[in-house]
Amino acid sequence: ISQYEFVGLKSLKALELPRDLKTIGCQAFYGCEALTTISIPERVTVIDEDAFGLCRGLASFVIEDGMESLYISNSFLDSPLSEVYVGRNLDYPEGHSPFSLLSTLSRLTIGKTVTKVGDGQYLGNENLTDVTSYAEMAPLAGENIFSESNYGAAILHIPTASCESYRGTYPWYRFRNLSLMDEGCEETITSFVIGDASGDGDVNTADVEEVKDYIMGYPSDTFNFGKADVNGDGRVNAVDITKLVNIIMENGSSIDSH
Repeated sequence: ISQYEFVGLKSLKALELPRDLKTIGCQAFYGCEALTTISIPERVTVIDEDAFGLCRGLASFVIEDGMESLYISNSFLDSPLSEVYVGRNLDYPEGHSPFSLLSTLSRLTIGKTVTKVGDGQYLGNENLTDVTSYAEMAPLAGENIFSESNYGAAILHIPTASCESYRGTYPWYRFRNLSLMDEGCEETITSFVIGDASGDGDVNTADVEEVKDYIMGYPSDTFNFGKADVNGDGRVNAVDITKLVNIIMENGSSIDSH
């Protein structure tokens, strides 16, 4: 689709893109205010600058599953996007993720072929409450993928068989609410407590000892790296011990010195 091809076509409400389409040009659908949903075929590798700019009715955006990464240089800040499906790895200009800073985005789905998530890809979506990932291995992630509030407010849905992968990979282990998907059945887990390095369901002095042993090179069989990384920087060190102690003190427990 060439640049400006449908620009300003305010009557366009729906469109099925050709399966063999490879490129969507600059401002191709710019100002198509009646367009409410669009699905990007798997062979598309480039969505050029502001291809869907000022699509003020666009609520659903689907990037179909595929093996090739998709370069997308588009801002959806003027679109009321509430649901996004991302079925491929994305490339975008540094610091300009198309799916960040969307105040209306509430549901995000990540396809099974996604293997990585870029810096700031979903940052600033404060109303995001539902994240589903079908990837069997937790996608590798850059910096500041989600906003801090998302980890407490959103539910992360993942395949049951992938639970350990997500619980051991940054930033996925930071989600407090997990839901395991298994052949249509889901079980919500609310016991994934950050700081519970020992896995006893609580944050206490046993967790401090677990982290100390890990740092010394003697982790126990029950040590959980994801929960021990309290500050979420992908490392477990003395900083996490300090934060653990603060959590315990805030909870009203005492710390024994050793």
